[in-house]
Amino acid sequence: MSLHDPNQPLVPRGGRDIAMWRTGVGRLSLALGTGVGLVLIASYALLWVGTPLRDAIISEGGWVESLSAYLYLVVAAILLLAGGLKLWKPSIRCPRHPFLLASVLCLFFAREMDFHSRFTGGSVLKTSFYLRDDLSWMSRALAASVIVLATVIVVSMFRRYASLVRNRFAAGNWLGVLPIAACLLVVFSKSIDMGLGTLGRNGVVLPIKWKVAAGHVEELSELLIPCCFLLMTVVLFLGKSKSAEGSASNSANANEPNETIRLDRERTSRAA
Repeated sequence: MSLHDPNQPLVPRGGRDIAMWRTGVGRLSLALGTGVGLVLIASYALLWVGTPLRDAIISEGGWVESLSAYLYLVVAAILLLAGGLKLWKPSIRCPRHPFLLASVLCLFFAREMDFHSRFTGGSVLKTSFYLRDDLSWMSRALAASVIVLATVIVVSMFRRYASLVRNRFAAGNWLGVLPIAACLLVVFSKSIDMGLGTLGRNGVVLPIKWKVAAGHVEELSELLIPCCFLLMTVVLFLGKSKSAEGSASNSANANEPNETIRLDRERTSRAA
């Protein structure tokens, strides 16, 4: 079984397998450490920026949140273009299930733009929304249908990609490291938000500068998530381009001996 084939199950067994698995762990640590380190430095620097400018950069609907949201759309557009090219020109290579991936990125965009509560007066992700007396059954059914559709899309993505990502991570491939880093950043950023809310509900009063800094860390961490997806797209297309060049080179080298034999035969016949 080839260790370089991400489509085959890979379980660390020999020394080489374990070394490759450690490469994946090391790259994940490097990616997360670099990203979180930059976030902490930027968060501290923002504390010294004037309030109007800082609010424009980091507040709800500010530059950072808008950039995070629209980066999801940029990557989704790239994947949709790749999927369209594959349909129109079968010779064009593209990622597996590009339309499914684009749908997941659009869900991230919708969540970042607060679509779950922007048009409904309450979050459709909370049970209290469906228990409201002023809400019609049609509105509840529509909101529930959207949640079910989003769940189906996310579950479909995990079913199609979970083993592939695991195998690539075990092989030390960035295409396995970056999606895991994105998932961990989602957990990290949401933990900050939930942690601040839990402390507030339990009467724990933090210094205002701590709360502001935690908000900066949360928003900047959320910016790293679409950056991971963008890097994955870049790595994917670069990898496919190198693969295509390598295949063409191997094909040319394989045909070279036959071409040499054919030329030798022509020279012999001319001499005769």
